[in-house]
Amino acid sequence: MSEQATMSADEDLEQRRSREEGTITEEALALLRRRIGHPVPHRKAAFEWASVDPLRNYARGIGDVNPFYRDLDHARSSRWQSLTAHPTFMLYMGMSRETELSEELLATGRGDPLRGVHAFYGAEEMQWFAPIREGDRLAVRQGLGALDEKTSSMGKRAIHEQHEGVYRNQADELVGLRRYTLIRMERSKARGEKKHAALDVPHHYSEEE
Repeated sequence: MSEQATMSADEDLEQRRSREEGTITEEALALLRRRIGHPVPHRKAAFEWASVDPLRNYARGIGDVNPFYRDLDHARSSRWQSLTAHPTFMLYMGMSRETELSEELLATGRGDPLRGVHAFYGAEEMQWFAPIREGDRLAVRQGLGALDEKTSSMGKRAIHEQHEGVYRNQADELVGLRRYTLIRMERSKARGEKKHAALDVPHHYSEEE
């Protein structure tokens, strides 16, 4: 490929990136801040009900050998007298308490105000207050809980979105809380630092290697 063709391909890539990659603006952050504390409807959960087979197979799938999560007779002889879910099964449950966007959320526009700004999955925290037992149905209310601006060594500026979810069972008992963090930063600024520009990627392996 000629140098001219290579340059054209590189220029075309940069043009497409500039169209697709978003930027962090004060206007976008203001819209995002207005969403704090307002529950957001979400897609249907993988499991509406905590039935025996999904609970047992989930424990098998993650390699947990505790019979409390896998053996029906063992679980029913415990003080709970029923099969209970492995705690992380909560992530796959929770029917949304909200079915439509509220007026407050609609006022901030549809979609992500930081559309095109890269999101790294930064952290996950869960707390449990009651077991998930066979026959339970969980409902969840979740949304943006906090927004923090940080200084980053990559991209200089990072926005930490902290999302929260509250899970309750059919008796309205608090079952668990989930908090996770998304770290948003502009791809173009991080790429412009050329931190790894000297790396030979992809590496060409020799016959000896």
